[in-house]
Parts: sequence; structure tokens; C-alpha cells
Amino acid sequence: MFKSKKIDKCDIQFENDRLVFYPGEKLRGKFILHMNRSMPMERIMVVCKGKTKTEWIVPYIDSETQEPKEREHKSKHKYFEKKKKIFGEDDNEKRDQDAGEHEFDFEFQLPKDIHSSIQHENGFIQYSVKVIIKKPWKKDLKLKKMFVVNQLHDANDQKYNFAPGEEDEKVLGCLCCASEPISLKAHINRSAFCPGDRIMVTAKCDNKSDRDMEELEVELIQVLEFKAHNEDFGDSYRTLTNKVAEVESKKIKGGDELEWKDKLMDIPALPLTTNSKFIDVKYYVRVHLDIPMAIDMEFKLPITMCSVPFKPTYQDAPLERQTRFKPKAPEGIGYSDMDYLNHPDMWPFQFSQVKGDKPKKMNKKDDKEFADDLYIPVYTFAFPVEGMDNPHPPSQPSGGGSATSVKTNSSEMPPIE
Repeated sequence: MFKSKKIDKCDIQFENDRLVFYPGEKLRGKFILHMNRSMPMERIMVVCKGKTKTEWIVPYIDSETQEPKEREHKSKHKYFEKKKKIFGEDDNEKRDQDAGEHEFDFEFQLPKDIHSSIQHENGFIQYSVKVIIKKPWKKDLKLKKMFVVNQLHDANDQKYNFAPGEEDEKVLGCLCCASEPISLKAHINRSAFCPGDRIMVTAKCDNKSDRDMEELEVELIQVLEFKAHNEDFGDSYRTLTNKVAEVESKKIKGGDELEWKDKLMDIPALPLTTNSKFIDVKYYVRVHLDIPMAIDMEFKLPITMCSVPFKPTYQDAPLERQTRFKPKAPEGIGYSDMDYLNHPDMWPFQFSQVKGDKPKKMNKKDDKEFADDLYIPVYTFAFPVEGMDNPHPPSQPSGGGSATSVKTNSSEMPPIE
């Protein structure tokens, strides 16, 4: 917030209180300034910016001194930066802005090739709008507001119209001691899903051997890949693998058969699939059969985490379903209901932060630049059709409030590519 005795209040507001946008969209808003007396200023600038940063520290032992040391890996990149003047002329002459409340409109066209927002201890992709008041012979006044981008991955795209699956067969022992075969087949219903959706797993394990198998496990795995550059050591990479959902069977005894048909695995609130220069977010379904005293059987079925739900699995919910988790705006974040899209294949959305994530405190002790002190990205959270309710609704943002219900309805929706 601005530090000035002449300013009572200032704020950045996006059109219809939106904080979630899509690549290629127009971001509109206004800067509100309430002054108790006139104030000289040269101009007011608005800057819309997208950036990414990765960083981590790797401990190591110095080969000469044998002392423990740390090596920092860090990279940052600016995706775009657009500037507009909303008050003042090019001559930099000072002008008195009268006391009272003033509103200054702004509009930016977001690039089509930007990536989904993400916040992690090893890196982030962030987007913001910053207002700068340039005062003659004095320090500039600055105010910044974050917004969230969800990439348009459409689960209805034909390229996702297949059911990933694999099969394998294994014989334990060899020659005269060889067992009867153990066969495993598995597939999932689609290759693209939304957070909040359910993966249907069909699997069959036929254990014709006389050895008992452990559980058949099906897991949803998230892979985070970070890239950074060190001047002395060049490019470096950090990969983190997280299990975010799972279902499992009982032990499969020798001679027994296990069969699943459309076994349901709930997808929690998660970041969307992202493939950027510095941060990648990927997902796959891992099918794993634990075979005692032998090499296990395992399949990896890649999937895409989308922002547009698969239409046949979803339906226009009755009013009570649309409003069941209707939110209050999360404290310090301000996500609220709004009409913002006009795409015939999209219907009321709800957004949710990743379960367990906490909002990041943006303002520093001596620098109150951010309009909202707390920030956390949110992502589409879809609801299955009646009879397939996800028992894990969107997580409530830490610090109060709940996930945001959003109705899709405006005219400047960019085409889904």
C-alpha cells in the first residue's frame, strides 16, 4: 500500500473481480485512488508482467579443504512486460491531481503462449499488474496485484481421445522350475483429466503361479522438473516426484485372479500440466504389482491435467450442486464469483488451491507494495456427474474462506488450441 499522507485509499481492481485469466485473453481493470488533498505527479504508469524463477541449493564437500559448502542454482526469466500510461503526458511536467476519488481504466492483451501459474519452494511462474505513480523529485509510489493464469488444456481435444493401457506376462524361475505365468493388463478411461475428476481403472491380474503376490497398486504420480543455470557448472536440473492419489487391492494369492472394472481414483486439487523452459509439471498413472523375491511388474500411463473438463463425464449441475461449495472470498486473496467467458463447451467452474498449500505472504516488513498481502495460485476443480461425487471437495484456502465457484460467460474468450 502507498505510504503517503495525501492518499487515504488506493486499490487495483480487475473487471468483475476476476483473478483467474487465460492466455490470449484481455485483462481489464481500474486503478482507484482516493486523495484527501491535491498532489503533484508527473504520470501514472501501469505495468503488466509475467515472470518465472527457479532456485535451489545443493550441499557438497570441497575436494581440497574437505569442508562442507553450498552451491546455488538459480535462473529467472521475464515472459512479457507491457506498460501503459493512464495519467500524464510525455513531457514529464508535473501536474496537480485534485483531491477526491479518481478511477483510471487499463487494458492489456495477454500473450497466447504463457504458462499456468505455479508456486513452489524451488520455483514459480507469476503474473502481476503494478501501478507506479511518478512524483517529481520524490520516490515513486508503487502498488502491485497478482493474478492467476490457467492454461487452456481441453480434455475434449481429439488428441486425448484414447485409453492408455499396457499388458505384460511374467514367469517366475526358469527351465524345469519355471512357474505358471503371471499376467497383468491395465488401462484407464482417458488420457486427459481435470483436478476433481475421477480416473476409472480397469485391470486384471491372473496369478497362475503358486506364489502369493502383494497388492496391486495404482497411483497418480506428479513429476515436477526445475531447470536452473550456474555460471561455473552450466545447466542443472531438479526433479521431484510426488504420489498424489492411489488405490490398491488386497494380496493376490497363488492361483487367484483379481479383476477391476472402472475402479475409481479421485484426483485432488492439483497444478495443471505445464511445459515451460524452466518448470515442467507432468503426470502419469503408475500400475504396480509387487512380486516377492522377483522383479515387479510396472506400467506408466502418461496423462494430461487439463483446465477444461471432459464434457461427457460432466453435466450442467442443478442449482443446488452449483452452489454447494459457494464461497466467501478467501481472506487476503479475493477470489469471487464472476462472469468471464463465453465458450459453448464450458460451464460453471470452481477453482481450488492445491490441498495443503498455504498462501505466500507477499509484503515485506518495510515494503508494503502488494495490494493483497497473501497470494496462492488456484486451478480448475471439476465435479463428476450425479452419482460420482468426489468425496474430496476443493480445499479451503488457509486463513479463511473457501474455494471459488465461477460461472463461465463473457465474449472475449480466446479459442482453445
